[in-house]
Amino acid sequence: MKYETCSKSELIQKIAALDKELEMLRKEKESYEKLDYPWAGNLGRWVWDVKQNQVSCNPKKFEAIGFKREEVDPYIGYDFFTERLHTEDYARVMENMRAHLYGEIEAYEVEYRIRCKDGSYKWYYDRGVVTKRSTSGQPLVVAGIVFDISTQKEIEEKLRRSAQEDALTGIMNRRAIIVFLEKEMERFKRTQSPFCLMMFDIDHFKRVNDKYGHLVGDEVIQQITKLISNEIRQVDGVGRYGGEEFLVVMTDCTPDSAHILAKRIKDKIQQHRFSNDLQITVSIGISDCSSCTNKDIEEIIREADQKMYVSKANGRNCITT
Repeated sequence: MKYETCSKSELIQKIAALDKELEMLRKEKESYEKLDYPWAGNLGRWVWDVKQNQVSCNPKKFEAIGFKREEVDPYIGYDFFTERLHTEDYARVMENMRAHLYGEIEAYEVEYRIRCKDGSYKWYYDRGVVTKRSTSGQPLVVAGIVFDISTQKEIEEKLRRSAQEDALTGIMNRRAIIVFLEKEMERFKRTQSPFCLMMFDIDHFKRVNDKYGHLVGDEVIQQITKLISNEIRQVDGVGRYGGEEFLVVMTDCTPDSAHILAKRIKDKIQQHRFSNDLQITVSIGISDCSSCTNKDIEEIIREADQKMYVSKANGRNCITT
């Protein structure tokens, strides 16, 4: 049997490394025993030696973001993870940890996005508590648990979108566009920045459904949605208000500018080649919301609706302001 030989200095270094590892394990065990929750996160538990800035954790925590065990220093610091925080989450996470270390809150508890090795992001839920302090009250050891909650966040995002988006077109649904309009009204009250509301309806849409079926009708609505979305600005809002009725909220927009945009949209729709050689037109009504200071949202929408019906009464395929 062959034995590995090493110098005295090498042996001392190995013993020191082993002692360091055993000390971390001891702190880890003590910290776990002081946690006030018995369950572990799906990425395991972690312990942070604050004074030495060393984190001991389940390898799953960094393997989940694409790192192999051998790629990570066994004595990683807290900054290994904080440097990978999403810029929008960094300040909030650090403030939460600071508040707990100074005893201002009962536990460190946050949700955040962390950058993976490939540049993508995952969502983590982290909860920890100080389990050891010095005689002067300085935090020495923090221990906690961590969960990968990326799947849950994806589900939450889908639910959020489904609550705000129209299922057929992907633009805002009736409720969401009204909320957008309410926020714009509040902004106007603060800044007096002009804005307008456009309502339009697809002319003779019932004939399309009756003659070609609802699938063709749905296709027409989807294509019109794309035409509108291509013409409005990112700051504007567009939503499906009813079956074939749409609302467009135009921010920082005068009635003259709104009329120019409405004409562009009307012409694009009229010139578009729909399936079955359909020629589709729309009737549009525009409300100058800047003159509606004392009106509520329902009155603003009603005014745009009435003007839209004036356009229909005037032969359709036109704009009333």
